[in-house]
Amino acid sequence: MPKPADRSSATVAGWREAATILISQAFANGGPDRRRSEAVNETAGRLGQRSSAWRSSATAGRNCPARRGRRAVLAGRAWLAAAAFLVAAGLPLQPTATPLQAHRAVYAMTLASTAKRSDVIAAEGRMVYRFAHSCDGWTVENRTQLRLGYEGGRDVNTLWTFTSWESLDGLQFHFHARYEQDGQTIERLDGEARLEGRELRGKARFTRPEERSIDLPAGAVFPTEHVRLMIDAAERGSKTLAKVVFDGASADNPYYVHGVFGPLPPAAAQALAGTAGLPPVPSWWTRMAFFPAAGTDPIPEFEISADYRSDGIADHVVQHFREFALSLRLRELEVIPPPDC
Repeated sequence: MPKPADRSSATVAGWREAATILISQAFANGGPDRRRSEAVNETAGRLGQRSSAWRSSATAGRNCPARRGRRAVLAGRAWLAAAAFLVAAGLPLQPTATPLQAHRAVYAMTLASTAKRSDVIAAEGRMVYRFAHSCDGWTVENRTQLRLGYEGGRDVNTLWTFTSWESLDGLQFHFHARYEQDGQTIERLDGEARLEGRELRGKARFTRPEERSIDLPAGAVFPTEHVRLMIDAAERGSKTLAKVVFDGASADNPYYVHGVFGPLPPAAAQALAGTAGLPPVPSWWTRMAFFPAAGTDPIPEFEISADYRSDGIADHVVQHFREFALSLRLRELEVIPPPDC
């Protein structure tokens, strides 16, 4: 498996690779299992304890309620963008091509689980997600409202909105994000990114909150190309893929993303079709671990697991953080017709 790119320490790279290998071993043989998942998370946590020299004040900052609420909202964009970009990729997961569907989906968010050390006691929210095909690219719109409840009676209410556009050739990307907490704007992100060509380097330019540029390494991809590569890997019978991905949804971009995936059993695929109210199509489980590419922490910032259809529609998504996990379940689905170009 490829090691994380641009690591500042060989030791950090080793621990990150060890953590992602554990995830791969747990999920590559038959799909996700709750007990296996908990065991992997516990073992990965022990690996992380050995890297305490890289965590201290930075970790304390990430674990404050405001920061955790922000990460919880931001993480939703990653997997759902990937799922809908199956449509953007325009490729089937199996040789028998499945029509891929633009859509608008509404998900209910609840607290799935907490770690022993967590002070999060409640969570509820709503994610409205829209994927559409324009004549010159692919657009994503996401509006996520989330309330996290903490011990002592404190609640943190967050709102995150995100829009993006990616060119049909996958070489240009525009993004806009806004994060609010308790009615106050905490962060706004605007910018664009461009690659010199496929498998070539590129540059991302933020225009807000301040102007700055980020060099993207050769082989970095935007969400569409990332999913295209996952589909290619799945068709070849592979079960893992590791890539540097830029999606513009947070200042921590780009991310080193390690994914494991495999086909759902027929009964599970049929159940997913019933939830979506659509005919059965090939369906897949996946779990992706996200590491900030410029960071040094060997444990992922968050992970996302889900069952999704090959037309890009998911009925259940789980966002895994170090201290808690959020469950997103499909409540409404609207099919969007293609544009008249």
